[in-house]
Amino acid sequence: MKPLTPTQRYQIEHDINLGLDNKAIAQGIGFSRRTVEREVMRCGGRTHYTAARAEAHRQQCGANSAANHPTLPTTFWAPVEAEIRRKYSPEQVVKQLKLSVAASTLYRYLYRFDKKRLLKQLRHYSVIKTGRRRKGKMPWVHHAKPIRERPVEVLTRDTVGHLECDSIVGKRHEPHKIVVLIDRASRYVRLGLVKDGTAAGVAAHIARWQNDATGIPMLSLTTDQGYEFSALPKLLPDCLYACDAGKPYQKGAVENMNKLIRQYIPKGKSLGRITQAKLNWIANELNQRIRKRLGWLSPAALLSQWTAAATCRTPAFLNTLKCPPILGVNELNLDKCNAFLVLSAQPLVAF
Repeated sequence: MKPLTPTQRYQIEHDINLGLDNKAIAQGIGFSRRTVEREVMRCGGRTHYTAARAEAHRQQCGANSAANHPTLPTTFWAPVEAEIRRKYSPEQVVKQLKLSVAASTLYRYLYRFDKKRLLKQLRHYSVIKTGRRRKGKMPWVHHAKPIRERPVEVLTRDTVGHLECDSIVGKRHEPHKIVVLIDRASRYVRLGLVKDGTAAGVAAHIARWQNDATGIPMLSLTTDQGYEFSALPKLLPDCLYACDAGKPYQKGAVENMNKLIRQYIPKGKSLGRITQAKLNWIANELNQRIRKRLGWLSPAALLSQWTAAATCRTPAFLNTLKCPPILGVNELNLDKCNAFLVLSAQPLVAF
């Protein structure tokens, strides 16, 4: 939306003096009521609002905006690079050349344009390199499919069985891990304790969940490139997808679930006394929690509805079943229901 013009700001000031409310003012200038409310509140409220003050505030914000800052010419960087080659730190370069920029500007330049030869001149390059510049793939990733090749049903979230997996840890240097598996469509989560933190332990949980009481099929599984998933290509040769290196946020559903799990297991807490029974209880709590994404249903309730629909043999009944509007589909597709939602009618238990 375009910003307010000086003429519109004078109109707001005039209408406030007349005693009009924000809704009437918004209708007069063609903007939403919230736009007028924000404009008035940030510039002194209805008591002190003036068009001159609002325009001055707008000019100040424009001057502070990074989008309006002039870019540095290419000739600016030649002396900077020369000083860095002399082992000067960016902060020393700023002082030496009496530059009008911050040292962070020089750091951004070095990283953004991948100036490796200059970065090696920095005193802490080795630390920064291992912490921020890792781009290599784990060897096992070559046996998995890239995330961009996932089926379109993974993105639409209207099919049960497209899963995301991650692991969380407790204290540093502890081998214990918790493997987290979540269904993207229903948000149903399962947790497993891996005492030794090995890839074999993670694969054992995934193999057990393929045929557990929930009956959720494993149509696809997305993980990051952690070593704990290195045994999955043999277990799931055709449906395993790996995120790009250094981009675990590409599996956002399970990353969000990790934050919810941290409500029960805070960061830094030892997992030595955590039991599988405790994880089952946490998973059950999360599966019984209502979600806005699911139309204010809980994952367990939604999965129960879909289970009942899949076990019903009447096509007319299936045609009348509506998915929650928040899922972005109007009707439950019969083919998908028959192919992917053949779920068990047993009680839903988090294992």
